[in-house]
Amino acid sequence: MDKKIRTSIEYGNETNPGNTMDYATIQNTIYHLRNLHQFFSNPDRWRHGDDENAPALRLDEAFHFVGVDDDAYTQNIDSDNTYSGNLERGQIPDPVWFVRQAMNTVAPEFGGLIYKWNDAPGRIYEDVMNLITSALDLAKTELSQILASDDGFDVAGLALHRWAEQDGSQLCAMSALSQKLGHGHLTDIPAEVDPGLAALVNLLNDRASDETRQQLISRLKFIPNTGRTELCTLISEGLFPRMIWDCGEFKEEVFIIMNCENEIALAEAYEGTSRRFLERDGSGNIAIGCSTISAALKANDPVQQDL
Repeated sequence: MDKKIRTSIEYGNETNPGNTMDYATIQNTIYHLRNLHQFFSNPDRWRHGDDENAPALRLDEAFHFVGVDDDAYTQNIDSDNTYSGNLERGQIPDPVWFVRQAMNTVAPEFGGLIYKWNDAPGRIYEDVMNLITSALDLAKTELSQILASDDGFDVAGLALHRWAEQDGSQLCAMSALSQKLGHGHLTDIPAEVDPGLAALVNLLNDRASDETRQQLISRLKFIPNTGRTELCTLISEGLFPRMIWDCGEFKEEVFIIMNCENEIALAEAYEGTSRRFLERDGSGNIAIGCSTISAALKANDPVQQDL
């Protein structure tokens, strides 16, 4: 680690002091806090103590590791590689600020210094995870305030098209959201959005009529940082059993699918149902769908499953 992030800040009694973020910044902050939580979901990645040769990281060291950009704040770092305690919000990285706010709520005696809190005697792994969760809750509270504001996500004049232009002169649903998230390079799958959900929105955008497509506009602001959508689960346990049921002659197959106790059994059930639909009285499209679901359920990666 080439630079350790050690921070401190004055903290008042407000749960949400001034200088609230804009939509793009708060969503980006929540994204990095979620990455921080995911990084430490493996207890072996957390280090308690000052052994810089250890293969794990302290909480203050992990911000940079998960992609928090601190280049704009280097001038605020003291000679001992520490942010001083009189810095205000906007003078330190925003994800760090939220962690410090959460920490100062329960442990103001550490003066906002995350590395001191991390290394305090008796500090345990669960404390770290709880602190990151609290920071996420604070950030999500601020996001909810922004979402409730008519000015927080301005869509005046926005019109969605089936295809987008990289220069932004024409936008589809996800490229419009990418623009609102502050991406300089517009993309159909912003990092802040679950890939499965992004794929679904892209599908809805591309298949809808010009008039119907505009209904996506009011929903765009709620899409980032929702976590995994679990499309594979929704399709395999909800949508497709209903489709098979509506075929009329395949009730037994639906009962087998609905009574599966785990994904392995469900994958096998769909594989068998696929073969059944290849028979003379079946449907080739349903057979292909069942085979695709079976393959998805066997995938180890959740994102690959949903896609």
